[in-house]
Amino acid sequence: MRLLSVVVPVYNSEKTIERCIRSILAQTYHDLEIIIVDDGSTDWSYRISKEFAGSDKRIKLQKNEHLGVTATRKAGVNMASGEYIAFVDSDDWIERNYFAKLMENIGDADVVITEHYVVEQDDRQKNYISLQHIKEGVYLGEEIGKVWEKAASPNGIDCCLWNKVCRTSLMKESINNICDAIYLMEDYAISLQVLLMSDMIRIFNIQGYHYCVNKGSLVHSTHKDFLYNLHLLYTFMSNVLDSHVYKEKLKLCFSQYMRYLISRSPWYLELETSREEMNLNIYYSHVYFPYYGRLKNKRLILYGAGYVGQAYYYHIMNDREAEIVAWVDKSYYKYEDFEENIISPDMITNMEFDYIIIAVWEEKTALEIRTELTVKGISEDIILWNKTKKVHSEL
Repeated sequence: MRLLSVVVPVYNSEKTIERCIRSILAQTYHDLEIIIVDDGSTDWSYRISKEFAGSDKRIKLQKNEHLGVTATRKAGVNMASGEYIAFVDSDDWIERNYFAKLMENIGDADVVITEHYVVEQDDRQKNYISLQHIKEGVYLGEEIGKVWEKAASPNGIDCCLWNKVCRTSLMKESINNICDAIYLMEDYAISLQVLLMSDMIRIFNIQGYHYCVNKGSLVHSTHKDFLYNLHLLYTFMSNVLDSHVYKEKLKLCFSQYMRYLISRSPWYLELETSREEMNLNIYYSHVYFPYYGRLKNKRLILYGAGYVGQAYYYHIMNDREAEIVAWVDKSYYKYEDFEENIISPDMITNMEFDYIIIAVWEEKTALEIRTELTVKGISEDIILWNKTKKVHSEL
């Protein structure tokens, strides 16, 4: 068996750390070293962790002064001696055979990426959420570029650390390259570097990680230095991408990601006057838009003005890859108060366009719309519909 190092960064997690540690100790994959790094907790987190460390020799425990999430992750990674490394956040927990499935299927891959569950704060609801938006399989050679593009883009492959098992050597090189001052989206910067250094990546669609949404956590808090953090992230990642052979496409994807982050700045900065507009942006940005990079410079008709249609409109207008020549809906009269002009589908036949995007949730509804359009003489080849997935919402 291959030794797997599991890093658990901890800060004031006394309510969840015991569940987290117990779930790791209960793994059916036994060749583990468990590295718990306490970032100067002021509650009972360290004492709880110390009790576990005293009863299981696989646990390495370190307590630091409060240095922040990036420095804490670094400390854990630099203690790792396993061939591969994984992260489990102290709020979260994993199912018993989670690591066994991953390690049995990792082969010679540098990284394996999984799916996960999202658990709301009160633990009453468990939802399976897919964040990959790329086919399960092994990616290497020219195909690996597809993973890089998806990882660099917003709402593509989720660039958190806890949904991956990575080769430790790559993780050490990546994490020690990033400055400690980047403490928001640092997982994006770390993960993307690892992926860009990888020769083989495995997408493995198993579920076993339970990501627990904590509204009081760092990610869901306000940060007065958010824009400075974005500046550091942009400067760092621009330098990383400038030296990569795939830089042109990756820099375009990264630009999309930065626009998405900038759109969230009023929420992070707690600008009350912008909160309603900000909530809409976050709401729409957590619907996956499946056409990134596929419709550049195309003229589009967007069919559907409901939730999916509004989310697609948000993405298209923000990314500016394509032009919306018309937005149509059968119930167009319901949207008279919209600033945008939404019209009847009957007007489509008089327009020039390249594609029609059907923006609805249900496949049955999409098929009905497709049939109606083909009856009007529109070719099926230019009618697009994809099963829309919702990336977990913070609202």
